[in-house]
Amino acid sequence: MAVAFLVLSSGFLAVFARFETWTLTLLEEEAKRGAVCLDGTASGYHLQEGSGSGKNKWLVHFEGGGWCISLDDCANRSQGPLGSSKSYASDKEVALEKVTHGLFSEDSIVNPDFHNWNKVYSRYCDGGSRAGNVPGSVKVGNST
Repeated sequence: MAVAFLVLSSGFLAVFARFETWTLTLLEEEAKRGAVCLDGTASGYHLQEGSGSGKNKWLVHFEGGGWCISLDDCANRSQGPLGSSKSYASDKEVALEKVTHGLFSEDSIVNPDFHNWNKVYSRYCDGGSRAGNVPGSVKVGNST
């Protein structure tokens, strides 16, 4: 379990992010139609379901990552989380640690307005601002 600390005037308050409440969905059907990461794997998102008065309200965060600037750059990115979904399940805590504070916090003291809303963390992996669509493999050097 990851822990984030907020400094308050009276000291420290520990805020625990419960990453086990977040589920990963890989977009397999969309991948069949060409919406894929740089390495051809399906993209995905993490979801924390809302509750109570927030069960029909949504916060969505689109992970950034920038564009590939060359074929070599895209080839290098395809080996990590900005170009492949292979590590999405294992790096969930690392990815979510960036956003589970503030507006995405589930703590009603830290986040009284949105703590119980549905929260989506949409991963980025296509190297083209979510507009990439390459119909087949691209050869870069000696690899595809």
